[in-house]
Amino acid sequence: MTALRAEDIPIPPELALAQEPDVTPVLCDRCEDKPAEYIDDGNNYLCAPCVDGDPQALGLKRYQPWSIGSTEEAEWALRKLIQARTRIAEVEDQAHAFIERIKSWSTEQLSQHLRDEMFFQFHLEEFARAKREADPKLKTLRLPSGSISSRSVGPRPVVTDEAALVEFMKDFCAEMGLPPETYLRVKVEPKLAEVRKILAPEGLEKGMAVVTHGEQVPGLEIEPGKTTFSVKVDL
Repeated sequence: MTALRAEDIPIPPELALAQEPDVTPVLCDRCEDKPAEYIDDGNNYLCAPCVDGDPQALGLKRYQPWSIGSTEEAEWALRKLIQARTRIAEVEDQAHAFIERIKSWSTEQLSQHLRDEMFFQFHLEEFARAKREADPKLKTLRLPSGSISSRSVGPRPVVTDEAALVEFMKDFCAEMGLPPETYLRVKVEPKLAEVRKILAPEGLEKGMAVVTHGEQVPGLEIEPGKTTFSVKVDL
């Protein structure tokens, strides 16, 4: 069964617009993900978060070519949103199909070349190994089309279970009377939920990171509170 598109479902008469608005979406030129709210002398569009300072002092003009002014326009905008999300899903599905086809083609085209690479790499390494065994000082075998180099590496530890190793080293340090930092790296990071409890409420309201007795907290900024919205569609 073919899924219905938003445009296939009639709008209730009481929510129908006599004439659809002529709207061209304009996004911020700086972040490219928020609607433009201001425009400067160079015709650059900016959203409020991307304005560094007071818009009036910077000589910015308010840019608001269209906004929702009625329930009918809100319903129309919601359907436009549904259409956009539907098109995005269609493009992503098509892109995924193309990517899978390209991967399949690539795998088929590369298979023989990869087998050839592994085959000749193996035999060249075996040849160089025999040469080095005969002459231990020979670390690089040079040929007209390239060279085969060898390097000896001694035994080295490889971690296969980090949690088990950490627990063992903790016990080992305790038994030897050593601090855990001797063999373990300890990462220190602030617990923001706890830090927030010592910040002065009046400072938070003013966007200032200060503790209750007024001292500024370095390395910490206060992000203004905000209300977020989530648009859910029923089609």
